[in-house]
Amino acid sequence: MKAKYKIIIIFSLSGVLLWVIDALVDYLAFSDKSFLTELVGSSHEWYMRAIILCVFIASGVMVAINHDQRKKWEVAIKKSEDEIQKLKHDFASMIVHDLRGPMTAIKGFTELMATRHLGQITDKQTLALATMQKSVDMQLSLINDYLDLSKLESGRIDIYLKPLDLNQVITSAVRLVEVLAELENIKLTVEMDLTLPFVLGDEAKLEQVLVNLLTNAIKFTDEDGSITVSAATEGDMMQVSISDTGIGISDDDMPLLFDKYRQVKTGKTSEKKGTGLGLVIAKLIVEAHGGKIWVNSEVGKGSTFNITVPMAE
Repeated sequence: MKAKYKIIIIFSLSGVLLWVIDALVDYLAFSDKSFLTELVGSSHEWYMRAIILCVFIASGVMVAINHDQRKKWEVAIKKSEDEIQKLKHDFASMIVHDLRGPMTAIKGFTELMATRHLGQITDKQTLALATMQKSVDMQLSLINDYLDLSKLESGRIDIYLKPLDLNQVITSAVRLVEVLAELENIKLTVEMDLTLPFVLGDEAKLEQVLVNLLTNAIKFTDEDGSITVSAATEGDMMQVSISDTGIGISDDDMPLLFDKYRQVKTGKTSEKKGTGLGLVIAKLIVEAHGGKIWVNSEVGKGSTFNITVPMAE
């Protein structure tokens, strides 16, 4: 606010205050002057006005002091709450990080046993080891996802932006999941435009996002279904779309899609559970690039996940 406006406001408030004092003195003097004289110790009107003015000023000062003190307390409480949350967050991250070492060791030894490098095993033991490996893989996936999410939320993960050929990133992500699609007999198609301009992004992080979206598409698409990956320019952004002919997402599940540890409730998810963090991490990565992620879906007809990434100048 400009100084001249502050001066006008101060003078206006001062005028109002003096008018209130005059009115109060006139009222008291007219109604019960003896009461007012006894209250301030004098019958002079100027003295009465001075006393009342001092009372008003003192009250205003006390209100201002209390307001300022309350603000300081609020700031101190907020700071303490933030520090407590940070300590809880760091402690949880430390525990999860320390769990990764033992879980990795368990995974290594179960693989050695399953491949009979530590001796012969029975068919029943092979089945038991396969169940153990599946559980260990799921726990490691949860640990890695939690650590990624923790770093992204705290701003401690580095995004290395550089001009990228998005076609190459898409090709690399598709190669990582095409075996999964083949096992489910799902047709995976990539519609490429080799003339597309470069994007500004982190290659590893964008690949992580695409792999997550493709894996989800495979997970929720029935056998003999299809998945299509395409890219196109949208203004100064590049849009990548991953469409499937899967089961789709209900209107009830749509608002929860990017919430932590949430998974849509379908028959197929009971067979292939995940950590519930993949889409949350994908959203944070895309937003860290300055883009956005959203989905269009219809139950029984499939879903299309879209992300945008800024184009390189």
